[in-house]
Amino acid sequence: MSDRHQPDLADIAAGVILAVAGLMSAWATFQASLWGGNQAAAFAEANRLQTEASRLEIVATQRQTTALAVAHAWLTATIDGETARARFYERQLDPAQRRLFKAWRAQLPADIAAAKEDPDQPPIPMPTLLRDGREAAIRKRTAAEAAFQEGQTANDIGDRFVFVTVILSLALFLAGTGQLLRMRIARTIVIGLAGVILLGGALYSLQIPRLPYRAAADL
Repeated sequence: MSDRHQPDLADIAAGVILAVAGLMSAWATFQASLWGGNQAAAFAEANRLQTEASRLEIVATQRQTTALAVAHAWLTATIDGETARARFYERQLDPAQRRLFKAWRAQLPADIAAAKEDPDQPPIPMPTLLRDGREAAIRKRTAAEAAFQEGQTANDIGDRFVFVTVILSLALFLAGTGQLLRMRIARTIVIGLAGVILLGGALYSLQIPRLPYRAAADL
């Protein structure tokens, strides 16, 4: 009987390598798919937050533009002495705008018309209204950036698990090929190399964060 058919330690090692590498490859593929799901969920959340931030920013800009136009019209009517028209413009503001408007109005000179004509008076400031809307948009954008970064991290980890499957595929190839070799020395070297690659892939995979199935399913 030739060496090829003798059940020596190399053949036993090849069988173990094939079994372990196959299981580890399936596990690494499973982990890559879980992290891929996390990546998709994080990117979707980032997109949703970015859309919401854009909406808040547009609404805040529109309301601020309207409020500034009303404040300018009120200021013009007040300088012209048209009190009724000034009150009409003030009533166009919503309660939140009106509170900010009153705070701005309290900073104005008592006689706005005289202050406007006085060259020594500083320029009359215009109000900065509805800052809250922009701050909410900024918070949404910050959260969107954090979600996007989380997706990037999940993508990187998933890629590392894919790399593990490539390493294990090489170990599987060498172990399978080694069993076909007739020369005992060549068979031992190739199968031994497969074992080293398998060990390296296992040690590398231990350094990668793992994701429990339940954690991924709850997203």
